[in-house]
Amino acid sequence: MACEYCPICGMPLECDEEVCPRCEHKIGKVRDINENKPHVISETICVFCYHRWICVRPETTLLKELQCPECLSIGTVIETGQPIE
Repeated sequence: MACEYCPICGMPLECDEEVCPRCEHKIGKVRDINENKPHVISETICVFCYHRWICVRPETTLLKELQCPECLSIGTVIETGQPIE
């Protein structure tokens, strides 16, 4: 029984297939972010437009590198200090 279908040609795929046998499209698997890199979760705010959101990012990403999803400015994001568990 097919677990999923190829998003390109629609062919039914077995659960363990990583490449579609018909169109050779590589099937991506959903991976848990925890298995690849340590990450940080924090509430952030843009000091330009005051938009707040929960930010999940690799711990090596600096706040000055973040882009506000609302006004798209870069370098205007700070953490609010709200603890997130």
